[in-house]
Amino acid sequence: MTRFIIWMLTLISLFLFGVIFGINQASQGILSIKGYEGGNWTEAVQVKDNVKGETNDESYVVEVMGKTFEQQSLKEKQSIYQTNYEETTTQKIAGTFQKTIQWGYNQLVFIMHEVAGLLF
Repeated sequence: MTRFIIWMLTLISLFLFGVIFGINQASQGILSIKGYEGGNWTEAVQVKDNVKGETNDESYVVEVMGKTFEQQSLKEKQSIYQTNYEETTTQKIAGTFQKTIQWGYNQLVFIMHEVAGLLF
């Protein structure tokens, strides 16, 4: 019996040591992913005003975790969105069909509710 208890305590202590070691490794991994270690930046997001040599007064250089992102015009983005996601005739028909079915279902539920109210 004593041998069994010593064996179980050893296994439990090894298990708990492994859990604590794993939590520590996961913590270090999260810190390195978030950029708190090993980066040459001081903040996760850095915004710098006007790039030298550009005439646009509203240009910014944005760095997120060491990666630079360029600024794009809103009008360009809207035109790209409209060309890619313009509603087609099939989508309009499907939307109308969906609204009709939904209205009919709501009416059916309402009628059943009224009948149940009269009976009970």
